[in-house]
Amino acid sequence: MIGFSAALGAIELFLDWWFGEVTGILPARWRARTGRGPDLVAVWRPQAIEFLRYTVGGTATESVGTVVCGDFTGGRALVQQWGAAAARGVRLRLADARPLRRTFTLPQAAEPFLQQVVANELDRRTPWRADQAYFHAAVQERPEGGRELRVILTVLPRAAVKQAQADLAALGVAADTLELVAPDARADADTPVAALDTNRAIRRPPFGKWLAGAVCGATVIAALALAGHQWRRAGLEREVEVARYDAADSLRLADEVERLRAVLRFPEGQKLRRAPAVVILEDLSRLLPDDTWLSELHVDGDGVQIIGTSTNASRLLPLLEGSSLFSGAEFRSALVRAEGGGDRFHISVKVVPHVAP
Repeated sequence: MIGFSAALGAIELFLDWWFGEVTGILPARWRARTGRGPDLVAVWRPQAIEFLRYTVGGTATESVGTVVCGDFTGGRALVQQWGAAAARGVRLRLADARPLRRTFTLPQAAEPFLQQVVANELDRRTPWRADQAYFHAAVQERPEGGRELRVILTVLPRAAVKQAQADLAALGVAADTLELVAPDARADADTPVAALDTNRAIRRPPFGKWLAGAVCGATVIAALALAGHQWRRAGLEREVEVARYDAADSLRLADEVERLRAVLRFPEGQKLRRAPAVVILEDLSRLLPDDTWLSELHVDGDGVQIIGTSTNASRLLPLLEGSSLFSGAEFRSALVRAEGGGDRFHISVKVVPHVAP
């Protein structure tokens, strides 16, 4: 029984090594899809870089060494001792990082292409464009019976990662992925991870490792050939959905812009519909007879009140009603005989709204 258990352990270690070597020669984005994370995590601080190594099973880490920033000659010798583990990729973790987090809602149709949708509108939700930051978006909640998703977005500007990448490059190491976690957070399987831009040279394994990689590569190529049509179709459907979502968003923005324009134009339109006071005064001067004198003129919105004396005040109402500018002329009080002769009157009229040319 002891011999059988030892054999199983040896087989497990061999398979772990074999799959590690195979995934090590794959591109970073393919390696991410295999579900196998990198064997090394580089925890960067301005003074030093601590390297952690995943134990068998990938559930815990142990420290394998620390490199003082600036002592890259000794650090490169240390990195070379790790061999295949460094070849399979390194995940970067900034010890003092302060990533920005945002939560918002999106239509459920955006879930299959969530990263692309968020990238298109990243500058609307954060201070950076998609090419200025590393980010990760994930569905936080799916309300029952709803048509929207609650999304959590984690963002870190590229400028904050630049020095760490430069220090790793001086060691001959290029990180494939970046952990977007705060200093006091614990990295686990749900940690948001963003792919890093890298041109890491692939370490050439011995011939036996290349043979294993070739066998795996042939299997992958065959599977891709069989599934290629479905992938292309799914890709086209995602692009159509993205375009449809962008079009709907553009229409909503256009409607909002038009509504705001209408709000801004309303006071100006109201002003144009009212005749200026100088026009009212000019029309009254033209309509009223020479034996009529005005002592008061009040203009309040579309209402006008005129007070004065006239030799025959009763004829003023037909004169005002005959104007295209006024309507609804009426006496506000009874006519009173003035001391110097004539009738003292108080008349109110409405100004007819007009459309400016």
